[in-house]
Amino acid sequence: MLDLKKMNRNIDTLDRWNQTEHLIMKRLKSSPEDRDALRDSLQGLVPAQQRVMELLGGFNDDGAKSMKEVAEIFAITPQRVYQIRNKAIEKLRQYFDDMQEPTLTMMFNPAEHIYLHGTRKVRSVTGLIKAAGLLGPAAAFYSQEAAERGTRVHRGCLDVDRGNDIALAHDEMHYLDSYEKWRVLIRPVWTSLEEPKHSERYDFAGTADRLGTINGKPVIIDFKTGAAASWHGLQLALYDLLYDDLPPMIRRRIVLHLRKDGRIPQTVEYHDHADYSTAFNLLSSRRHNDRDNDAQPQAEP
Repeated sequence: MLDLKKMNRNIDTLDRWNQTEHLIMKRLKSSPEDRDALRDSLQGLVPAQQRVMELLGGFNDDGAKSMKEVAEIFAITPQRVYQIRNKAIEKLRQYFDDMQEPTLTMMFNPAEHIYLHGTRKVRSVTGLIKAAGLLGPAAAFYSQEAAERGTRVHRGCLDVDRGNDIALAHDEMHYLDSYEKWRVLIRPVWTSLEEPKHSERYDFAGTADRLGTINGKPVIIDFKTGAAASWHGLQLALYDLLYDDLPPMIRRRIVLHLRKDGRIPQTVEYHDHADYSTAFNLLSSRRHNDRDNDAQPQAEP
């Protein structure tokens, strides 16, 4: 059963990390000059945006507020606070660009199955799930051959979407036939194709297979060449948390089980909000455990 109180506590804790680790909040907690300059820049915002940013930034004597606390003050939803904050940041974009720290490159090293943010190794989606023991007993039966096949099929699907020539064994081409049938039928619009992503907010990384829209609705997609597993919904929830353009739980979460006989894929959509509660728990518990920084992330299955 979903523990809403526990989930809210985890969201509240992570919101406070957002305030201290995101660029704007790091600057708010740096020099007095930065705080004064940012306070002055808030004068260009509409009153609601200015007030929200003041509360989130902790300009008052009672300290920084979380999104949940700000929502209670204004009697609105945390999602609405999130939207107001984002609009305010857009208006302050030039100011933040002037203050922006050097951008670090996010890289995935497939040979060693690790994500690097600059030169620093960071935890991965699958690493989080595996370390928590949530892959289940079936994980022991994943073979190297199956993993390599999955990698080849993923690359083939990428070639399909990019319109490239495809070099794949005949018996594996049927997986691409399966994907192509779904693609022609559903007509998704992709905005991201297997791009490694690092979350500054939660400090973890992963590679969602596809990000985009279906019939105008945001969606996140993962491809599988094997059977459904209990942790797939959690995996997609963590992928969703990598992106901060939308609040959590807005995107549809779908796994496409590509068929080796070329038939249209089995589509499994995940709706359980408890996946996000578990995701926040993983991010929260591992955030406070220094030894987890040395854990070896694994390749995304």
